[in-house]
Amino acid sequence: WSHVNGKEYGITIHFITKNVDCGSIIVQRKLNLSPNDSYYNIIKQIFKESSNCVLEAFSLLENSKFKPKTMKMTIDKTNGFPTLKQALFHRKIFKRRKYE
Repeated sequence: WSHVNGKEYGITIHFITKNVDCGSIIVQRKLNLSPNDSYYNIIKQIFKESSNCVLEAFSLLENSKFKPKTMKMTIDKTNGFPTLKQALFHRKIFKRRKYE
């Protein structure tokens, strides 16, 4: 959703709950990316940093004093599964950025 909405990019490792993206945060990392970056570059950076985040999450979870942060995200349509109309619109954006 960050790529679509032009917001800051990041990786969040969190507990899973019945609601989308609502579990308590274990690790969170901001990425230095631009909305003008290609989809390929964004995915490449996310994969590069994700393994570090997962390893850090395991280390934190092994510590009995670790306290996860509360997720401050509210449940709304911007964080859920896109409608067909939204998906088709975003597909056009991603195709255009792929070749920029």
